[in-house]
Amino acid sequence: MIRQQQVLLATEGVDLHFTDGAVRAVAKAAEEANKLLDNIGARRLHTVLERVLADISFEAPEKVAAAKKTRSSSSEAEADAGKQQGDSSSSSSGSGGSARSKESAASGSSGSGGGELLVKFEVTEEMVEACMKPMLKHIDISKYML
Repeated sequence: MIRQQQVLLATEGVDLHFTDGAVRAVAKAAEEANKLLDNIGARRLHTVLERVLADISFEAPEKVAAAKKTRSSSSEAEADAGKQQGDSSSSSSGSGGSARSKESAASGSSGSGGGELLVKFEVTEEMVEACMKPMLKHIDISKYML
């Protein structure tokens, strides 16, 4: 399920990584929730992952757009620098072809982010616990209410 979420977010340009502790914390949270509520087995993992990744999922488009914009502006600056270098060398050597190939290579590498992972998110054990603690605490209290 974690791999599925990684692949899903990769389509948006996000490199999602779970630490070993985060994987254990997800499993532990799912187990605790299953003990406190109805035992729905592995489906609980999906619920836990949704809760943990909610903020990342909502923040991802904005962060990827910002990364693309930053990358695009730096590529344009590199292309301008390459063009200026090429213009000065073409006026002295008479060959303008090399400047065009540098410019198209620079603009082609920034592209639309097709397959590029532009933003990295790391899920840690502490993040999982912080997301799940209120839910598990609420569940625990509600168990004793009439």
